[in-house]
Formats: sequence, structure tokens, C-alpha cells
Amino acid sequence: MRAPDPDALVAAFAYVPYDLTAGIVLGPPSPPWPPLTILTAMFVHASAVHVALNLLFFLAVAPAIEAACGHGRFLVLYLFAGTCAALAQIALAPHSHLPVIGASGAIAGIMGAYLVSYPTARVVFGLPAIVVIGAWALAQFTSGLALITAGAASAPGTAYAAHAGGFCAGVLAIGLFKKRT
Repeated sequence: MRAPDPDALVAAFAYVPYDLTAGIVLGPPSPPWPPLTILTAMFVHASAVHVALNLLFFLAVAPAIEAACGHGRFLVLYLFAGTCAALAQIALAPHSHLPVIGASGAIAGIMGAYLVSYPTARVVFGLPAIVVIGAWALAQFTSGLALITAGAASAPGTAYAAHAGGFCAGVLAIGLFKKRT
């Protein structure tokens, strides 16, 4: 049994902003309806390091948000944030041919939800969430803004607009997803 070809996985399951805005349909194994790549891309990663970094952030904040929302609502919030992340990336880079993969935008949404829900909770080295997650969010927004002002809405390696879009989705939507007490 052979391991899957990483490049083939990315080509088949990543979303490409240009492909989506131009209505390009790729052949199998890509989804037959191109917007589904927004969903499939959340489950494809570039490397073990990419997965590990996403898991690190996810495990730091997701359990508390899942407890606040319940399993089903948490899943919907996660997918909603990931979709908003993709839409932000597509909106800011509609002509980009760079494939976008990873769960970072969805996780950014969960981080935004955590920040709103538990701003004074200690998350890393005893620092409150407002400091740690706030600094991360500021870095994403300023890096994305630097790209836009330089005339490039995206760059290889990091989808800053997706991070910012997912984060904003989590900040704005968490109130809809929390369990009612």
C-alpha cells in the first residue's frame, strides 16, 4: 500500500480562489461542486508540522468552547468559521491561483470565540487570553494588511485573510452558538 501523494491531495481538495470565482470544475477526485473544496480544504494539511501547530492552538481553546456550545453547535461553529475564513481569503484574493489548505481559519474562529467568552482566562505562561490571542490576531491583521498595501492579497505559505476572516466569524458568532442556560 502506497502513501497518498501530498501534491495530489492538495490539488484535489484545496480551494483555489481563482477556480471558485471563475467557476472552474476540476475532475475527480475533486468534489463535483467546486465550493465543496472550501470544506475539504479544512481537512488537508501541508505537513506534520502544519497539523501539529493547528492542533496546539486547537487544544488550547477548543475544549472550553465545545463545553460552552455542546458538540453539535461546536461543530457547526467550527465549520462556519472555516467557511467564513475561506470566503474572506477569496474576497481579498479572487484571482489567486495559490491553493489554500488547512484548518487555521476554522481554528482562528474558535480562538475568537474563546477570546470573547474567556478574555481573562490564563492560556500560555500564565498570560490572559486577551494578551495571547489578541497579539496573535493583531499579527494576522497587520501581516494581511501589509500584503494588501503591497498589492498582493495573498502570499505562499500563510492565508492571513483566512485567519482574520475566521477569527472575526468566531468573535461575532459565538453568542449564537453557546448553549442557553
